[in-house]
Amino acid sequence: MTTVDQQLANLVIRQYRSLDHEEVVQLYLNGMRSYSFEGEDEASKTLWEQVRQASVNSDLADIEGVYLTSGGNFWVAVVSSSDREEEVIAMVGLQLHSGDLGELRRMSVKEGYRRVGLGRKLLKHLEDWARTHGLKRVKLSTGMTMTRAVQFYMAHGYTLTHTTIFTPEMPHEEAHLAKDL
Repeated sequence: MTTVDQQLANLVIRQYRSLDHEEVVQLYLNGMRSYSFEGEDEASKTLWEQVRQASVNSDLADIEGVYLTSGGNFWVAVVSSSDREEEVIAMVGLQLHSGDLGELRRMSVKEGYRRVGLGRKLLKHLEDWARTHGLKRVKLSTGMTMTRAVQFYMAHGYTLTHTTIFTPEMPHEEAHLAKDL
């Protein structure tokens, strides 16, 4: 059995391919479910599952159209091992909003590969690509309850621009952050 460090020695960050779709969707769902909160009532759990499914049925259903052909990009981090050709272990998308503004979306790192610098590598890859393609600013939104994510982005130069309430039915506070490149 290989260690995470050994697997990361074979790490490749590359553009999304349609063959990655199933693994990307599972990575997103598992990542979002890892933020489930103890003590949530059934109505909240059901609503969160609907939010996750809406994402799967919207931009994640058409990654090529939403990210790639519209001027943005979507990357996966993959490792190769002897028992499996490639495994998607992380992902991030950059959706173009205007000539010089992009939105970071769908950052997720597979459990077991977290806290080893993979998110930082993906973020740097995204920002470098954005700069070389003329973007001046990257924005993102994430749940305020996702404190590790908020802290991660702030530690990498993103600033909190404002907060909003996700929906009246589910008073979940969203953090909106941005970084000038």
